[in-house]
Amino acid sequence: MLEDGVIEASYARVFPWQNRYVMFLMGNNQGTRNIYRADSADGRKWHARPEAYIPPPPGYGQMGPGSLLIHDGEPWLICFGNLADGPEFEPVSDLLLYKLSPDLNQAEYHGILMPHSAAGPGNLRINDPCLLEEDGKLYLFVNLGRRLHQKIGFMTHP
Repeated sequence: MLEDGVIEASYARVFPWQNRYVMFLMGNNQGTRNIYRADSADGRKWHARPEAYIPPPPGYGQMGPGSLLIHDGEPWLICFGNLADGPEFEPVSDLLLYKLSPDLNQAEYHGILMPHSAAGPGNLRINDPCLLEEDGKLYLFVNLGRRLHQKIGFMTHP
């Protein structure tokens, strides 16, 4: 369902959006992991957009999706990116922020939301953001630390 060259798809996350569902997922296209998007009217039958929705921004070599955030009625995507010059098997990851158009057809890079060092000077990885909102309070869960040895980080706002 995705463009030629995509050999894996994972990290899928589904969100309700304007009487439908949207899925953001990671697709590995010839060694570069991009964010892809699929849409569904019922959450069962999906239409995948074959082209990459968000490729890695400058300085990053790999991407992974995260959470859709609605702030002041506008959609934002919090995702993670691995630094391009980081070690291949011990990636260095930051949380990145994208403003999405109201129809979700465009994503504009807005920079680093949270650097890996926000969890401590020796931390090299912050990824897999999961954002929940309840009663006006935001809860952000993330993975911290080396792959396969990660801990769960938790932050709240306000």
